[in-house]
Amino acid sequence: AWTPASLANTIQWFDPTYSPTTLNSMPVLVPKETGTLAVPRAGRCALFDGSNDIASTTTRFNATGDITFTAWVKSSDLLNGSIDANGGRGIARSTSTGLGAIGDWNVTVKQGGAVCFSRWTVGGASDATGRAETAAGVITINTWYHIAVTWNGTVKAIYVNGAPQSIVANNATDTGWGDAPFEIGRHYVSGLYYWVGSLSDVRVYNVAKSP
Repeated sequence: AWTPASLANTIQWFDPTYSPTTLNSMPVLVPKETGTLAVPRAGRCALFDGSNDIASTTTRFNATGDITFTAWVKSSDLLNGSIDANGGRGIARSTSTGLGAIGDWNVTVKQGGAVCFSRWTVGGASDATGRAETAAGVITINTWYHIAVTWNGTVKAIYVNGAPQSIVANNATDTGWGDAPFEIGRHYVSGLYYWVGSLSDVRVYNVAKSP
């Protein structure tokens, strides 16, 4: 499993102990905890209905420098209609403009189970190769997975349950996301972009970590 040797570079972490009915209005980012991440903690996950449940903050975590995002995820429905071309259902995002800015990013899962990590290297337009994608079938429904993505200033990496995943495609990012300093549970404002299932132990680091 992904077990960082130190949490000294943690920016913030999300403690998902709030009910879905109050999630949007709660201060969901709290100071880091100590210890290492081994398994999703029982009773410490947030449920997302795929319709309007998100957690958000005004603190922006853009990847203008090195970044690591990690989360325990469990999907109950990856079907998303026609939005696979835009990356599928969203786990988290930090975006600053409708057209994309350098350092904007999101983490998504396509309906076939491919994990995607988008990071803009250009501003004001779609990034032609900004979305890294794993092979299909990496994620299946109703199972917990630990997902980690990193950007070290040059290369994107995606890990599932601590194992590095081959990047099989680098596709274009889309535009029109709007301003979202940091959101958990979607990567766009349309319903099919929302996460359906559970998320736990969401963390952002200001370094590119490795398992």
